[in-house]
Amino acid sequence: MFLGASEVAGALGLAFGVFTQWAAAGLIIIMFGVICGKVVKWKTGFWVEKASGWRYGSMFVVMNLTILCTGGGHIALLPMPSQLVRGHQQKWTNASSSKLQER
Repeated sequence: MFLGASEVAGALGLAFGVFTQWAAAGLIIIMFGVICGKVVKWKTGFWVEKASGWRYGSMFVVMNLTILCTGGGHIALLPMPSQLVRGHQQKWTNASSSKLQER
């Protein structure tokens, strides 16, 4: 129950741009659990003809790893706190440099 709810929450976070890097990190952990279950418990390979192997889960790990490393982008609704601080610092330095140029 908890894994299903956290997977839905992570997917909604990615879809709506709310803390995308945290959502991607959570989904990576979940997908590693899925891959381990398929490899250890079900003993499926990467490519399986009659059932899905763990290639599908590894594709999601790579996609979420990309989001984790690059961030949510400029249109994220709630970016990471570090991105918020950097954005305010950049606005402050742009404003102060434009005032210096006016003098």
